[in-house]
Amino acid sequence: LDPRPEVAGWVVEQGDDLEATPTDEVFDSLARADRQRRVTDAEARVKAEAAAFWRDTMALAKQGGEEGRQALEAFIQEYGDVRLSLEWSLVVPEVREARKALAHFDELASPEASPVEALEPCDDLVALESGAMLGHLTDGQRACLENRIQTERLQTLRNKISRLLLVDAEARGDKAEWERLIVRHLEDIDRSDPDLCMRYAVYLFKNGDLEDLEDAIHWADYALENKHVWKPPQYAKKVSSLFRLRAEAANRLWVAAEKRYREDPTPENDEETQEYRGQAMDYAREWLDFARAAGQDYKAALNLCTSASGTADFCLGR
Repeated sequence: LDPRPEVAGWVVEQGDDLEATPTDEVFDSLARADRQRRVTDAEARVKAEAAAFWRDTMALAKQGGEEGRQALEAFIQEYGDVRLSLEWSLVVPEVREARKALAHFDELASPEASPVEALEPCDDLVALESGAMLGHLTDGQRACLENRIQTERLQTLRNKISRLLLVDAEARGDKAEWERLIVRHLEDIDRSDPDLCMRYAVYLFKNGDLEDLEDAIHWADYALENKHVWKPPQYAKKVSSLFRLRAEAANRLWVAAEKRYREDPTPENDEETQEYRGQAMDYAREWLDFARAAGQDYKAALNLCTSASGTADFCLGR
């Protein structure tokens, strides 16, 4: 945080058993928690103000006359379409690199500094496949491919280039880069591949973050939209896995909503709890129906469905 450039070069402590610094994921999680807390606080403040305003409004309205009518109109105008606007910290991993570069800017800009690696040829995508599978694409090749994605007009080529970068990032074990690439691929390039949608849904589900569970269900739905491309026996296995992912994700969201309602029994929290419970029931029932039709073990699906609905009769269609 100290603005002096020499501070970046100070050695604060040395040793072999230093605690690791917080990761970008940790900072991101803290930012999400802070955002939710601030949203909750802001909602509470607005509702408290509205409640006080409403008491005064009703007192005037009960007196009748034009003044009471105007009081009701004023209340509706003030709170009829309330919107919250918040600011929160967003983790941008590149900022860390920018700070490092700024701390050593004179060295980077000096004539003796190593030149920036130029773009390397990347026209032959087939020739790059073997290197990508091993995670051996060079920085110059990756930069060239990134440039082609931005300038290429043919969607089929953009698709191939994006997949090449995905394979390379996965082979290198760069999870942050893989996540950035697959989000761009699914949102901006192509979402018709059920395997990619399924992989991202599973990735989000395994993150363990409640905020990711909604997105996990979203991408599982996209995968199911194109499930017809799968052939037996992969079809039954993958479809069942997607049904299970949706059911378990919805169940976790319901449990979390139920906990919030117990801690703060507001009508809004009750409505949210019932909504998530309905999703958990429906998704568990779909998983159960498919598992039974496919001759699969459906005990887990039945348990999940019964837990959400409160009765096995609903789940078994009795």
